[in-house]
Amino acid sequence: MNNQPSIQQPMQKNPIWKKILIIIGGFVVLMVIIGIVIFAIVSATSKKLECTSSKGSITIMYNDDTVTGYTAANVNYDIDSQKNYASKVGIDKYLDEFTKFFESEAEDGVCTRK
Repeated sequence: MNNQPSIQQPMQKNPIWKKILIIIGGFVVLMVIIGIVIFAIVSATSKKLECTSSKGSITIMYNDDTVTGYTAANVNYDIDSQKNYASKVGIDKYLDEFTKFFESEAEDGVCTRK
């Protein structure tokens, strides 16, 4: 047997800032997950107008009343003003107008409703 006394390291207390960082990190991860879930639900349950061209593309998600969201690449889109306009004129008229606009502005633009 080993008769040498063992030296025990004193236990360090977790500093409070580490606990705070863990809580904040967990909260941020939770918010990101909630955001992804909400986007996935809106994307899955909405109808879509997909417009593509060589200059860029946009997918507008909508329901029977108004625009609910969008994804875009190289296309500027002000969702707040477009939602208001779609609510005023009706979603079908809005989508027809947007399709005509996109196809006339992008030489090779094509829009399809899905």
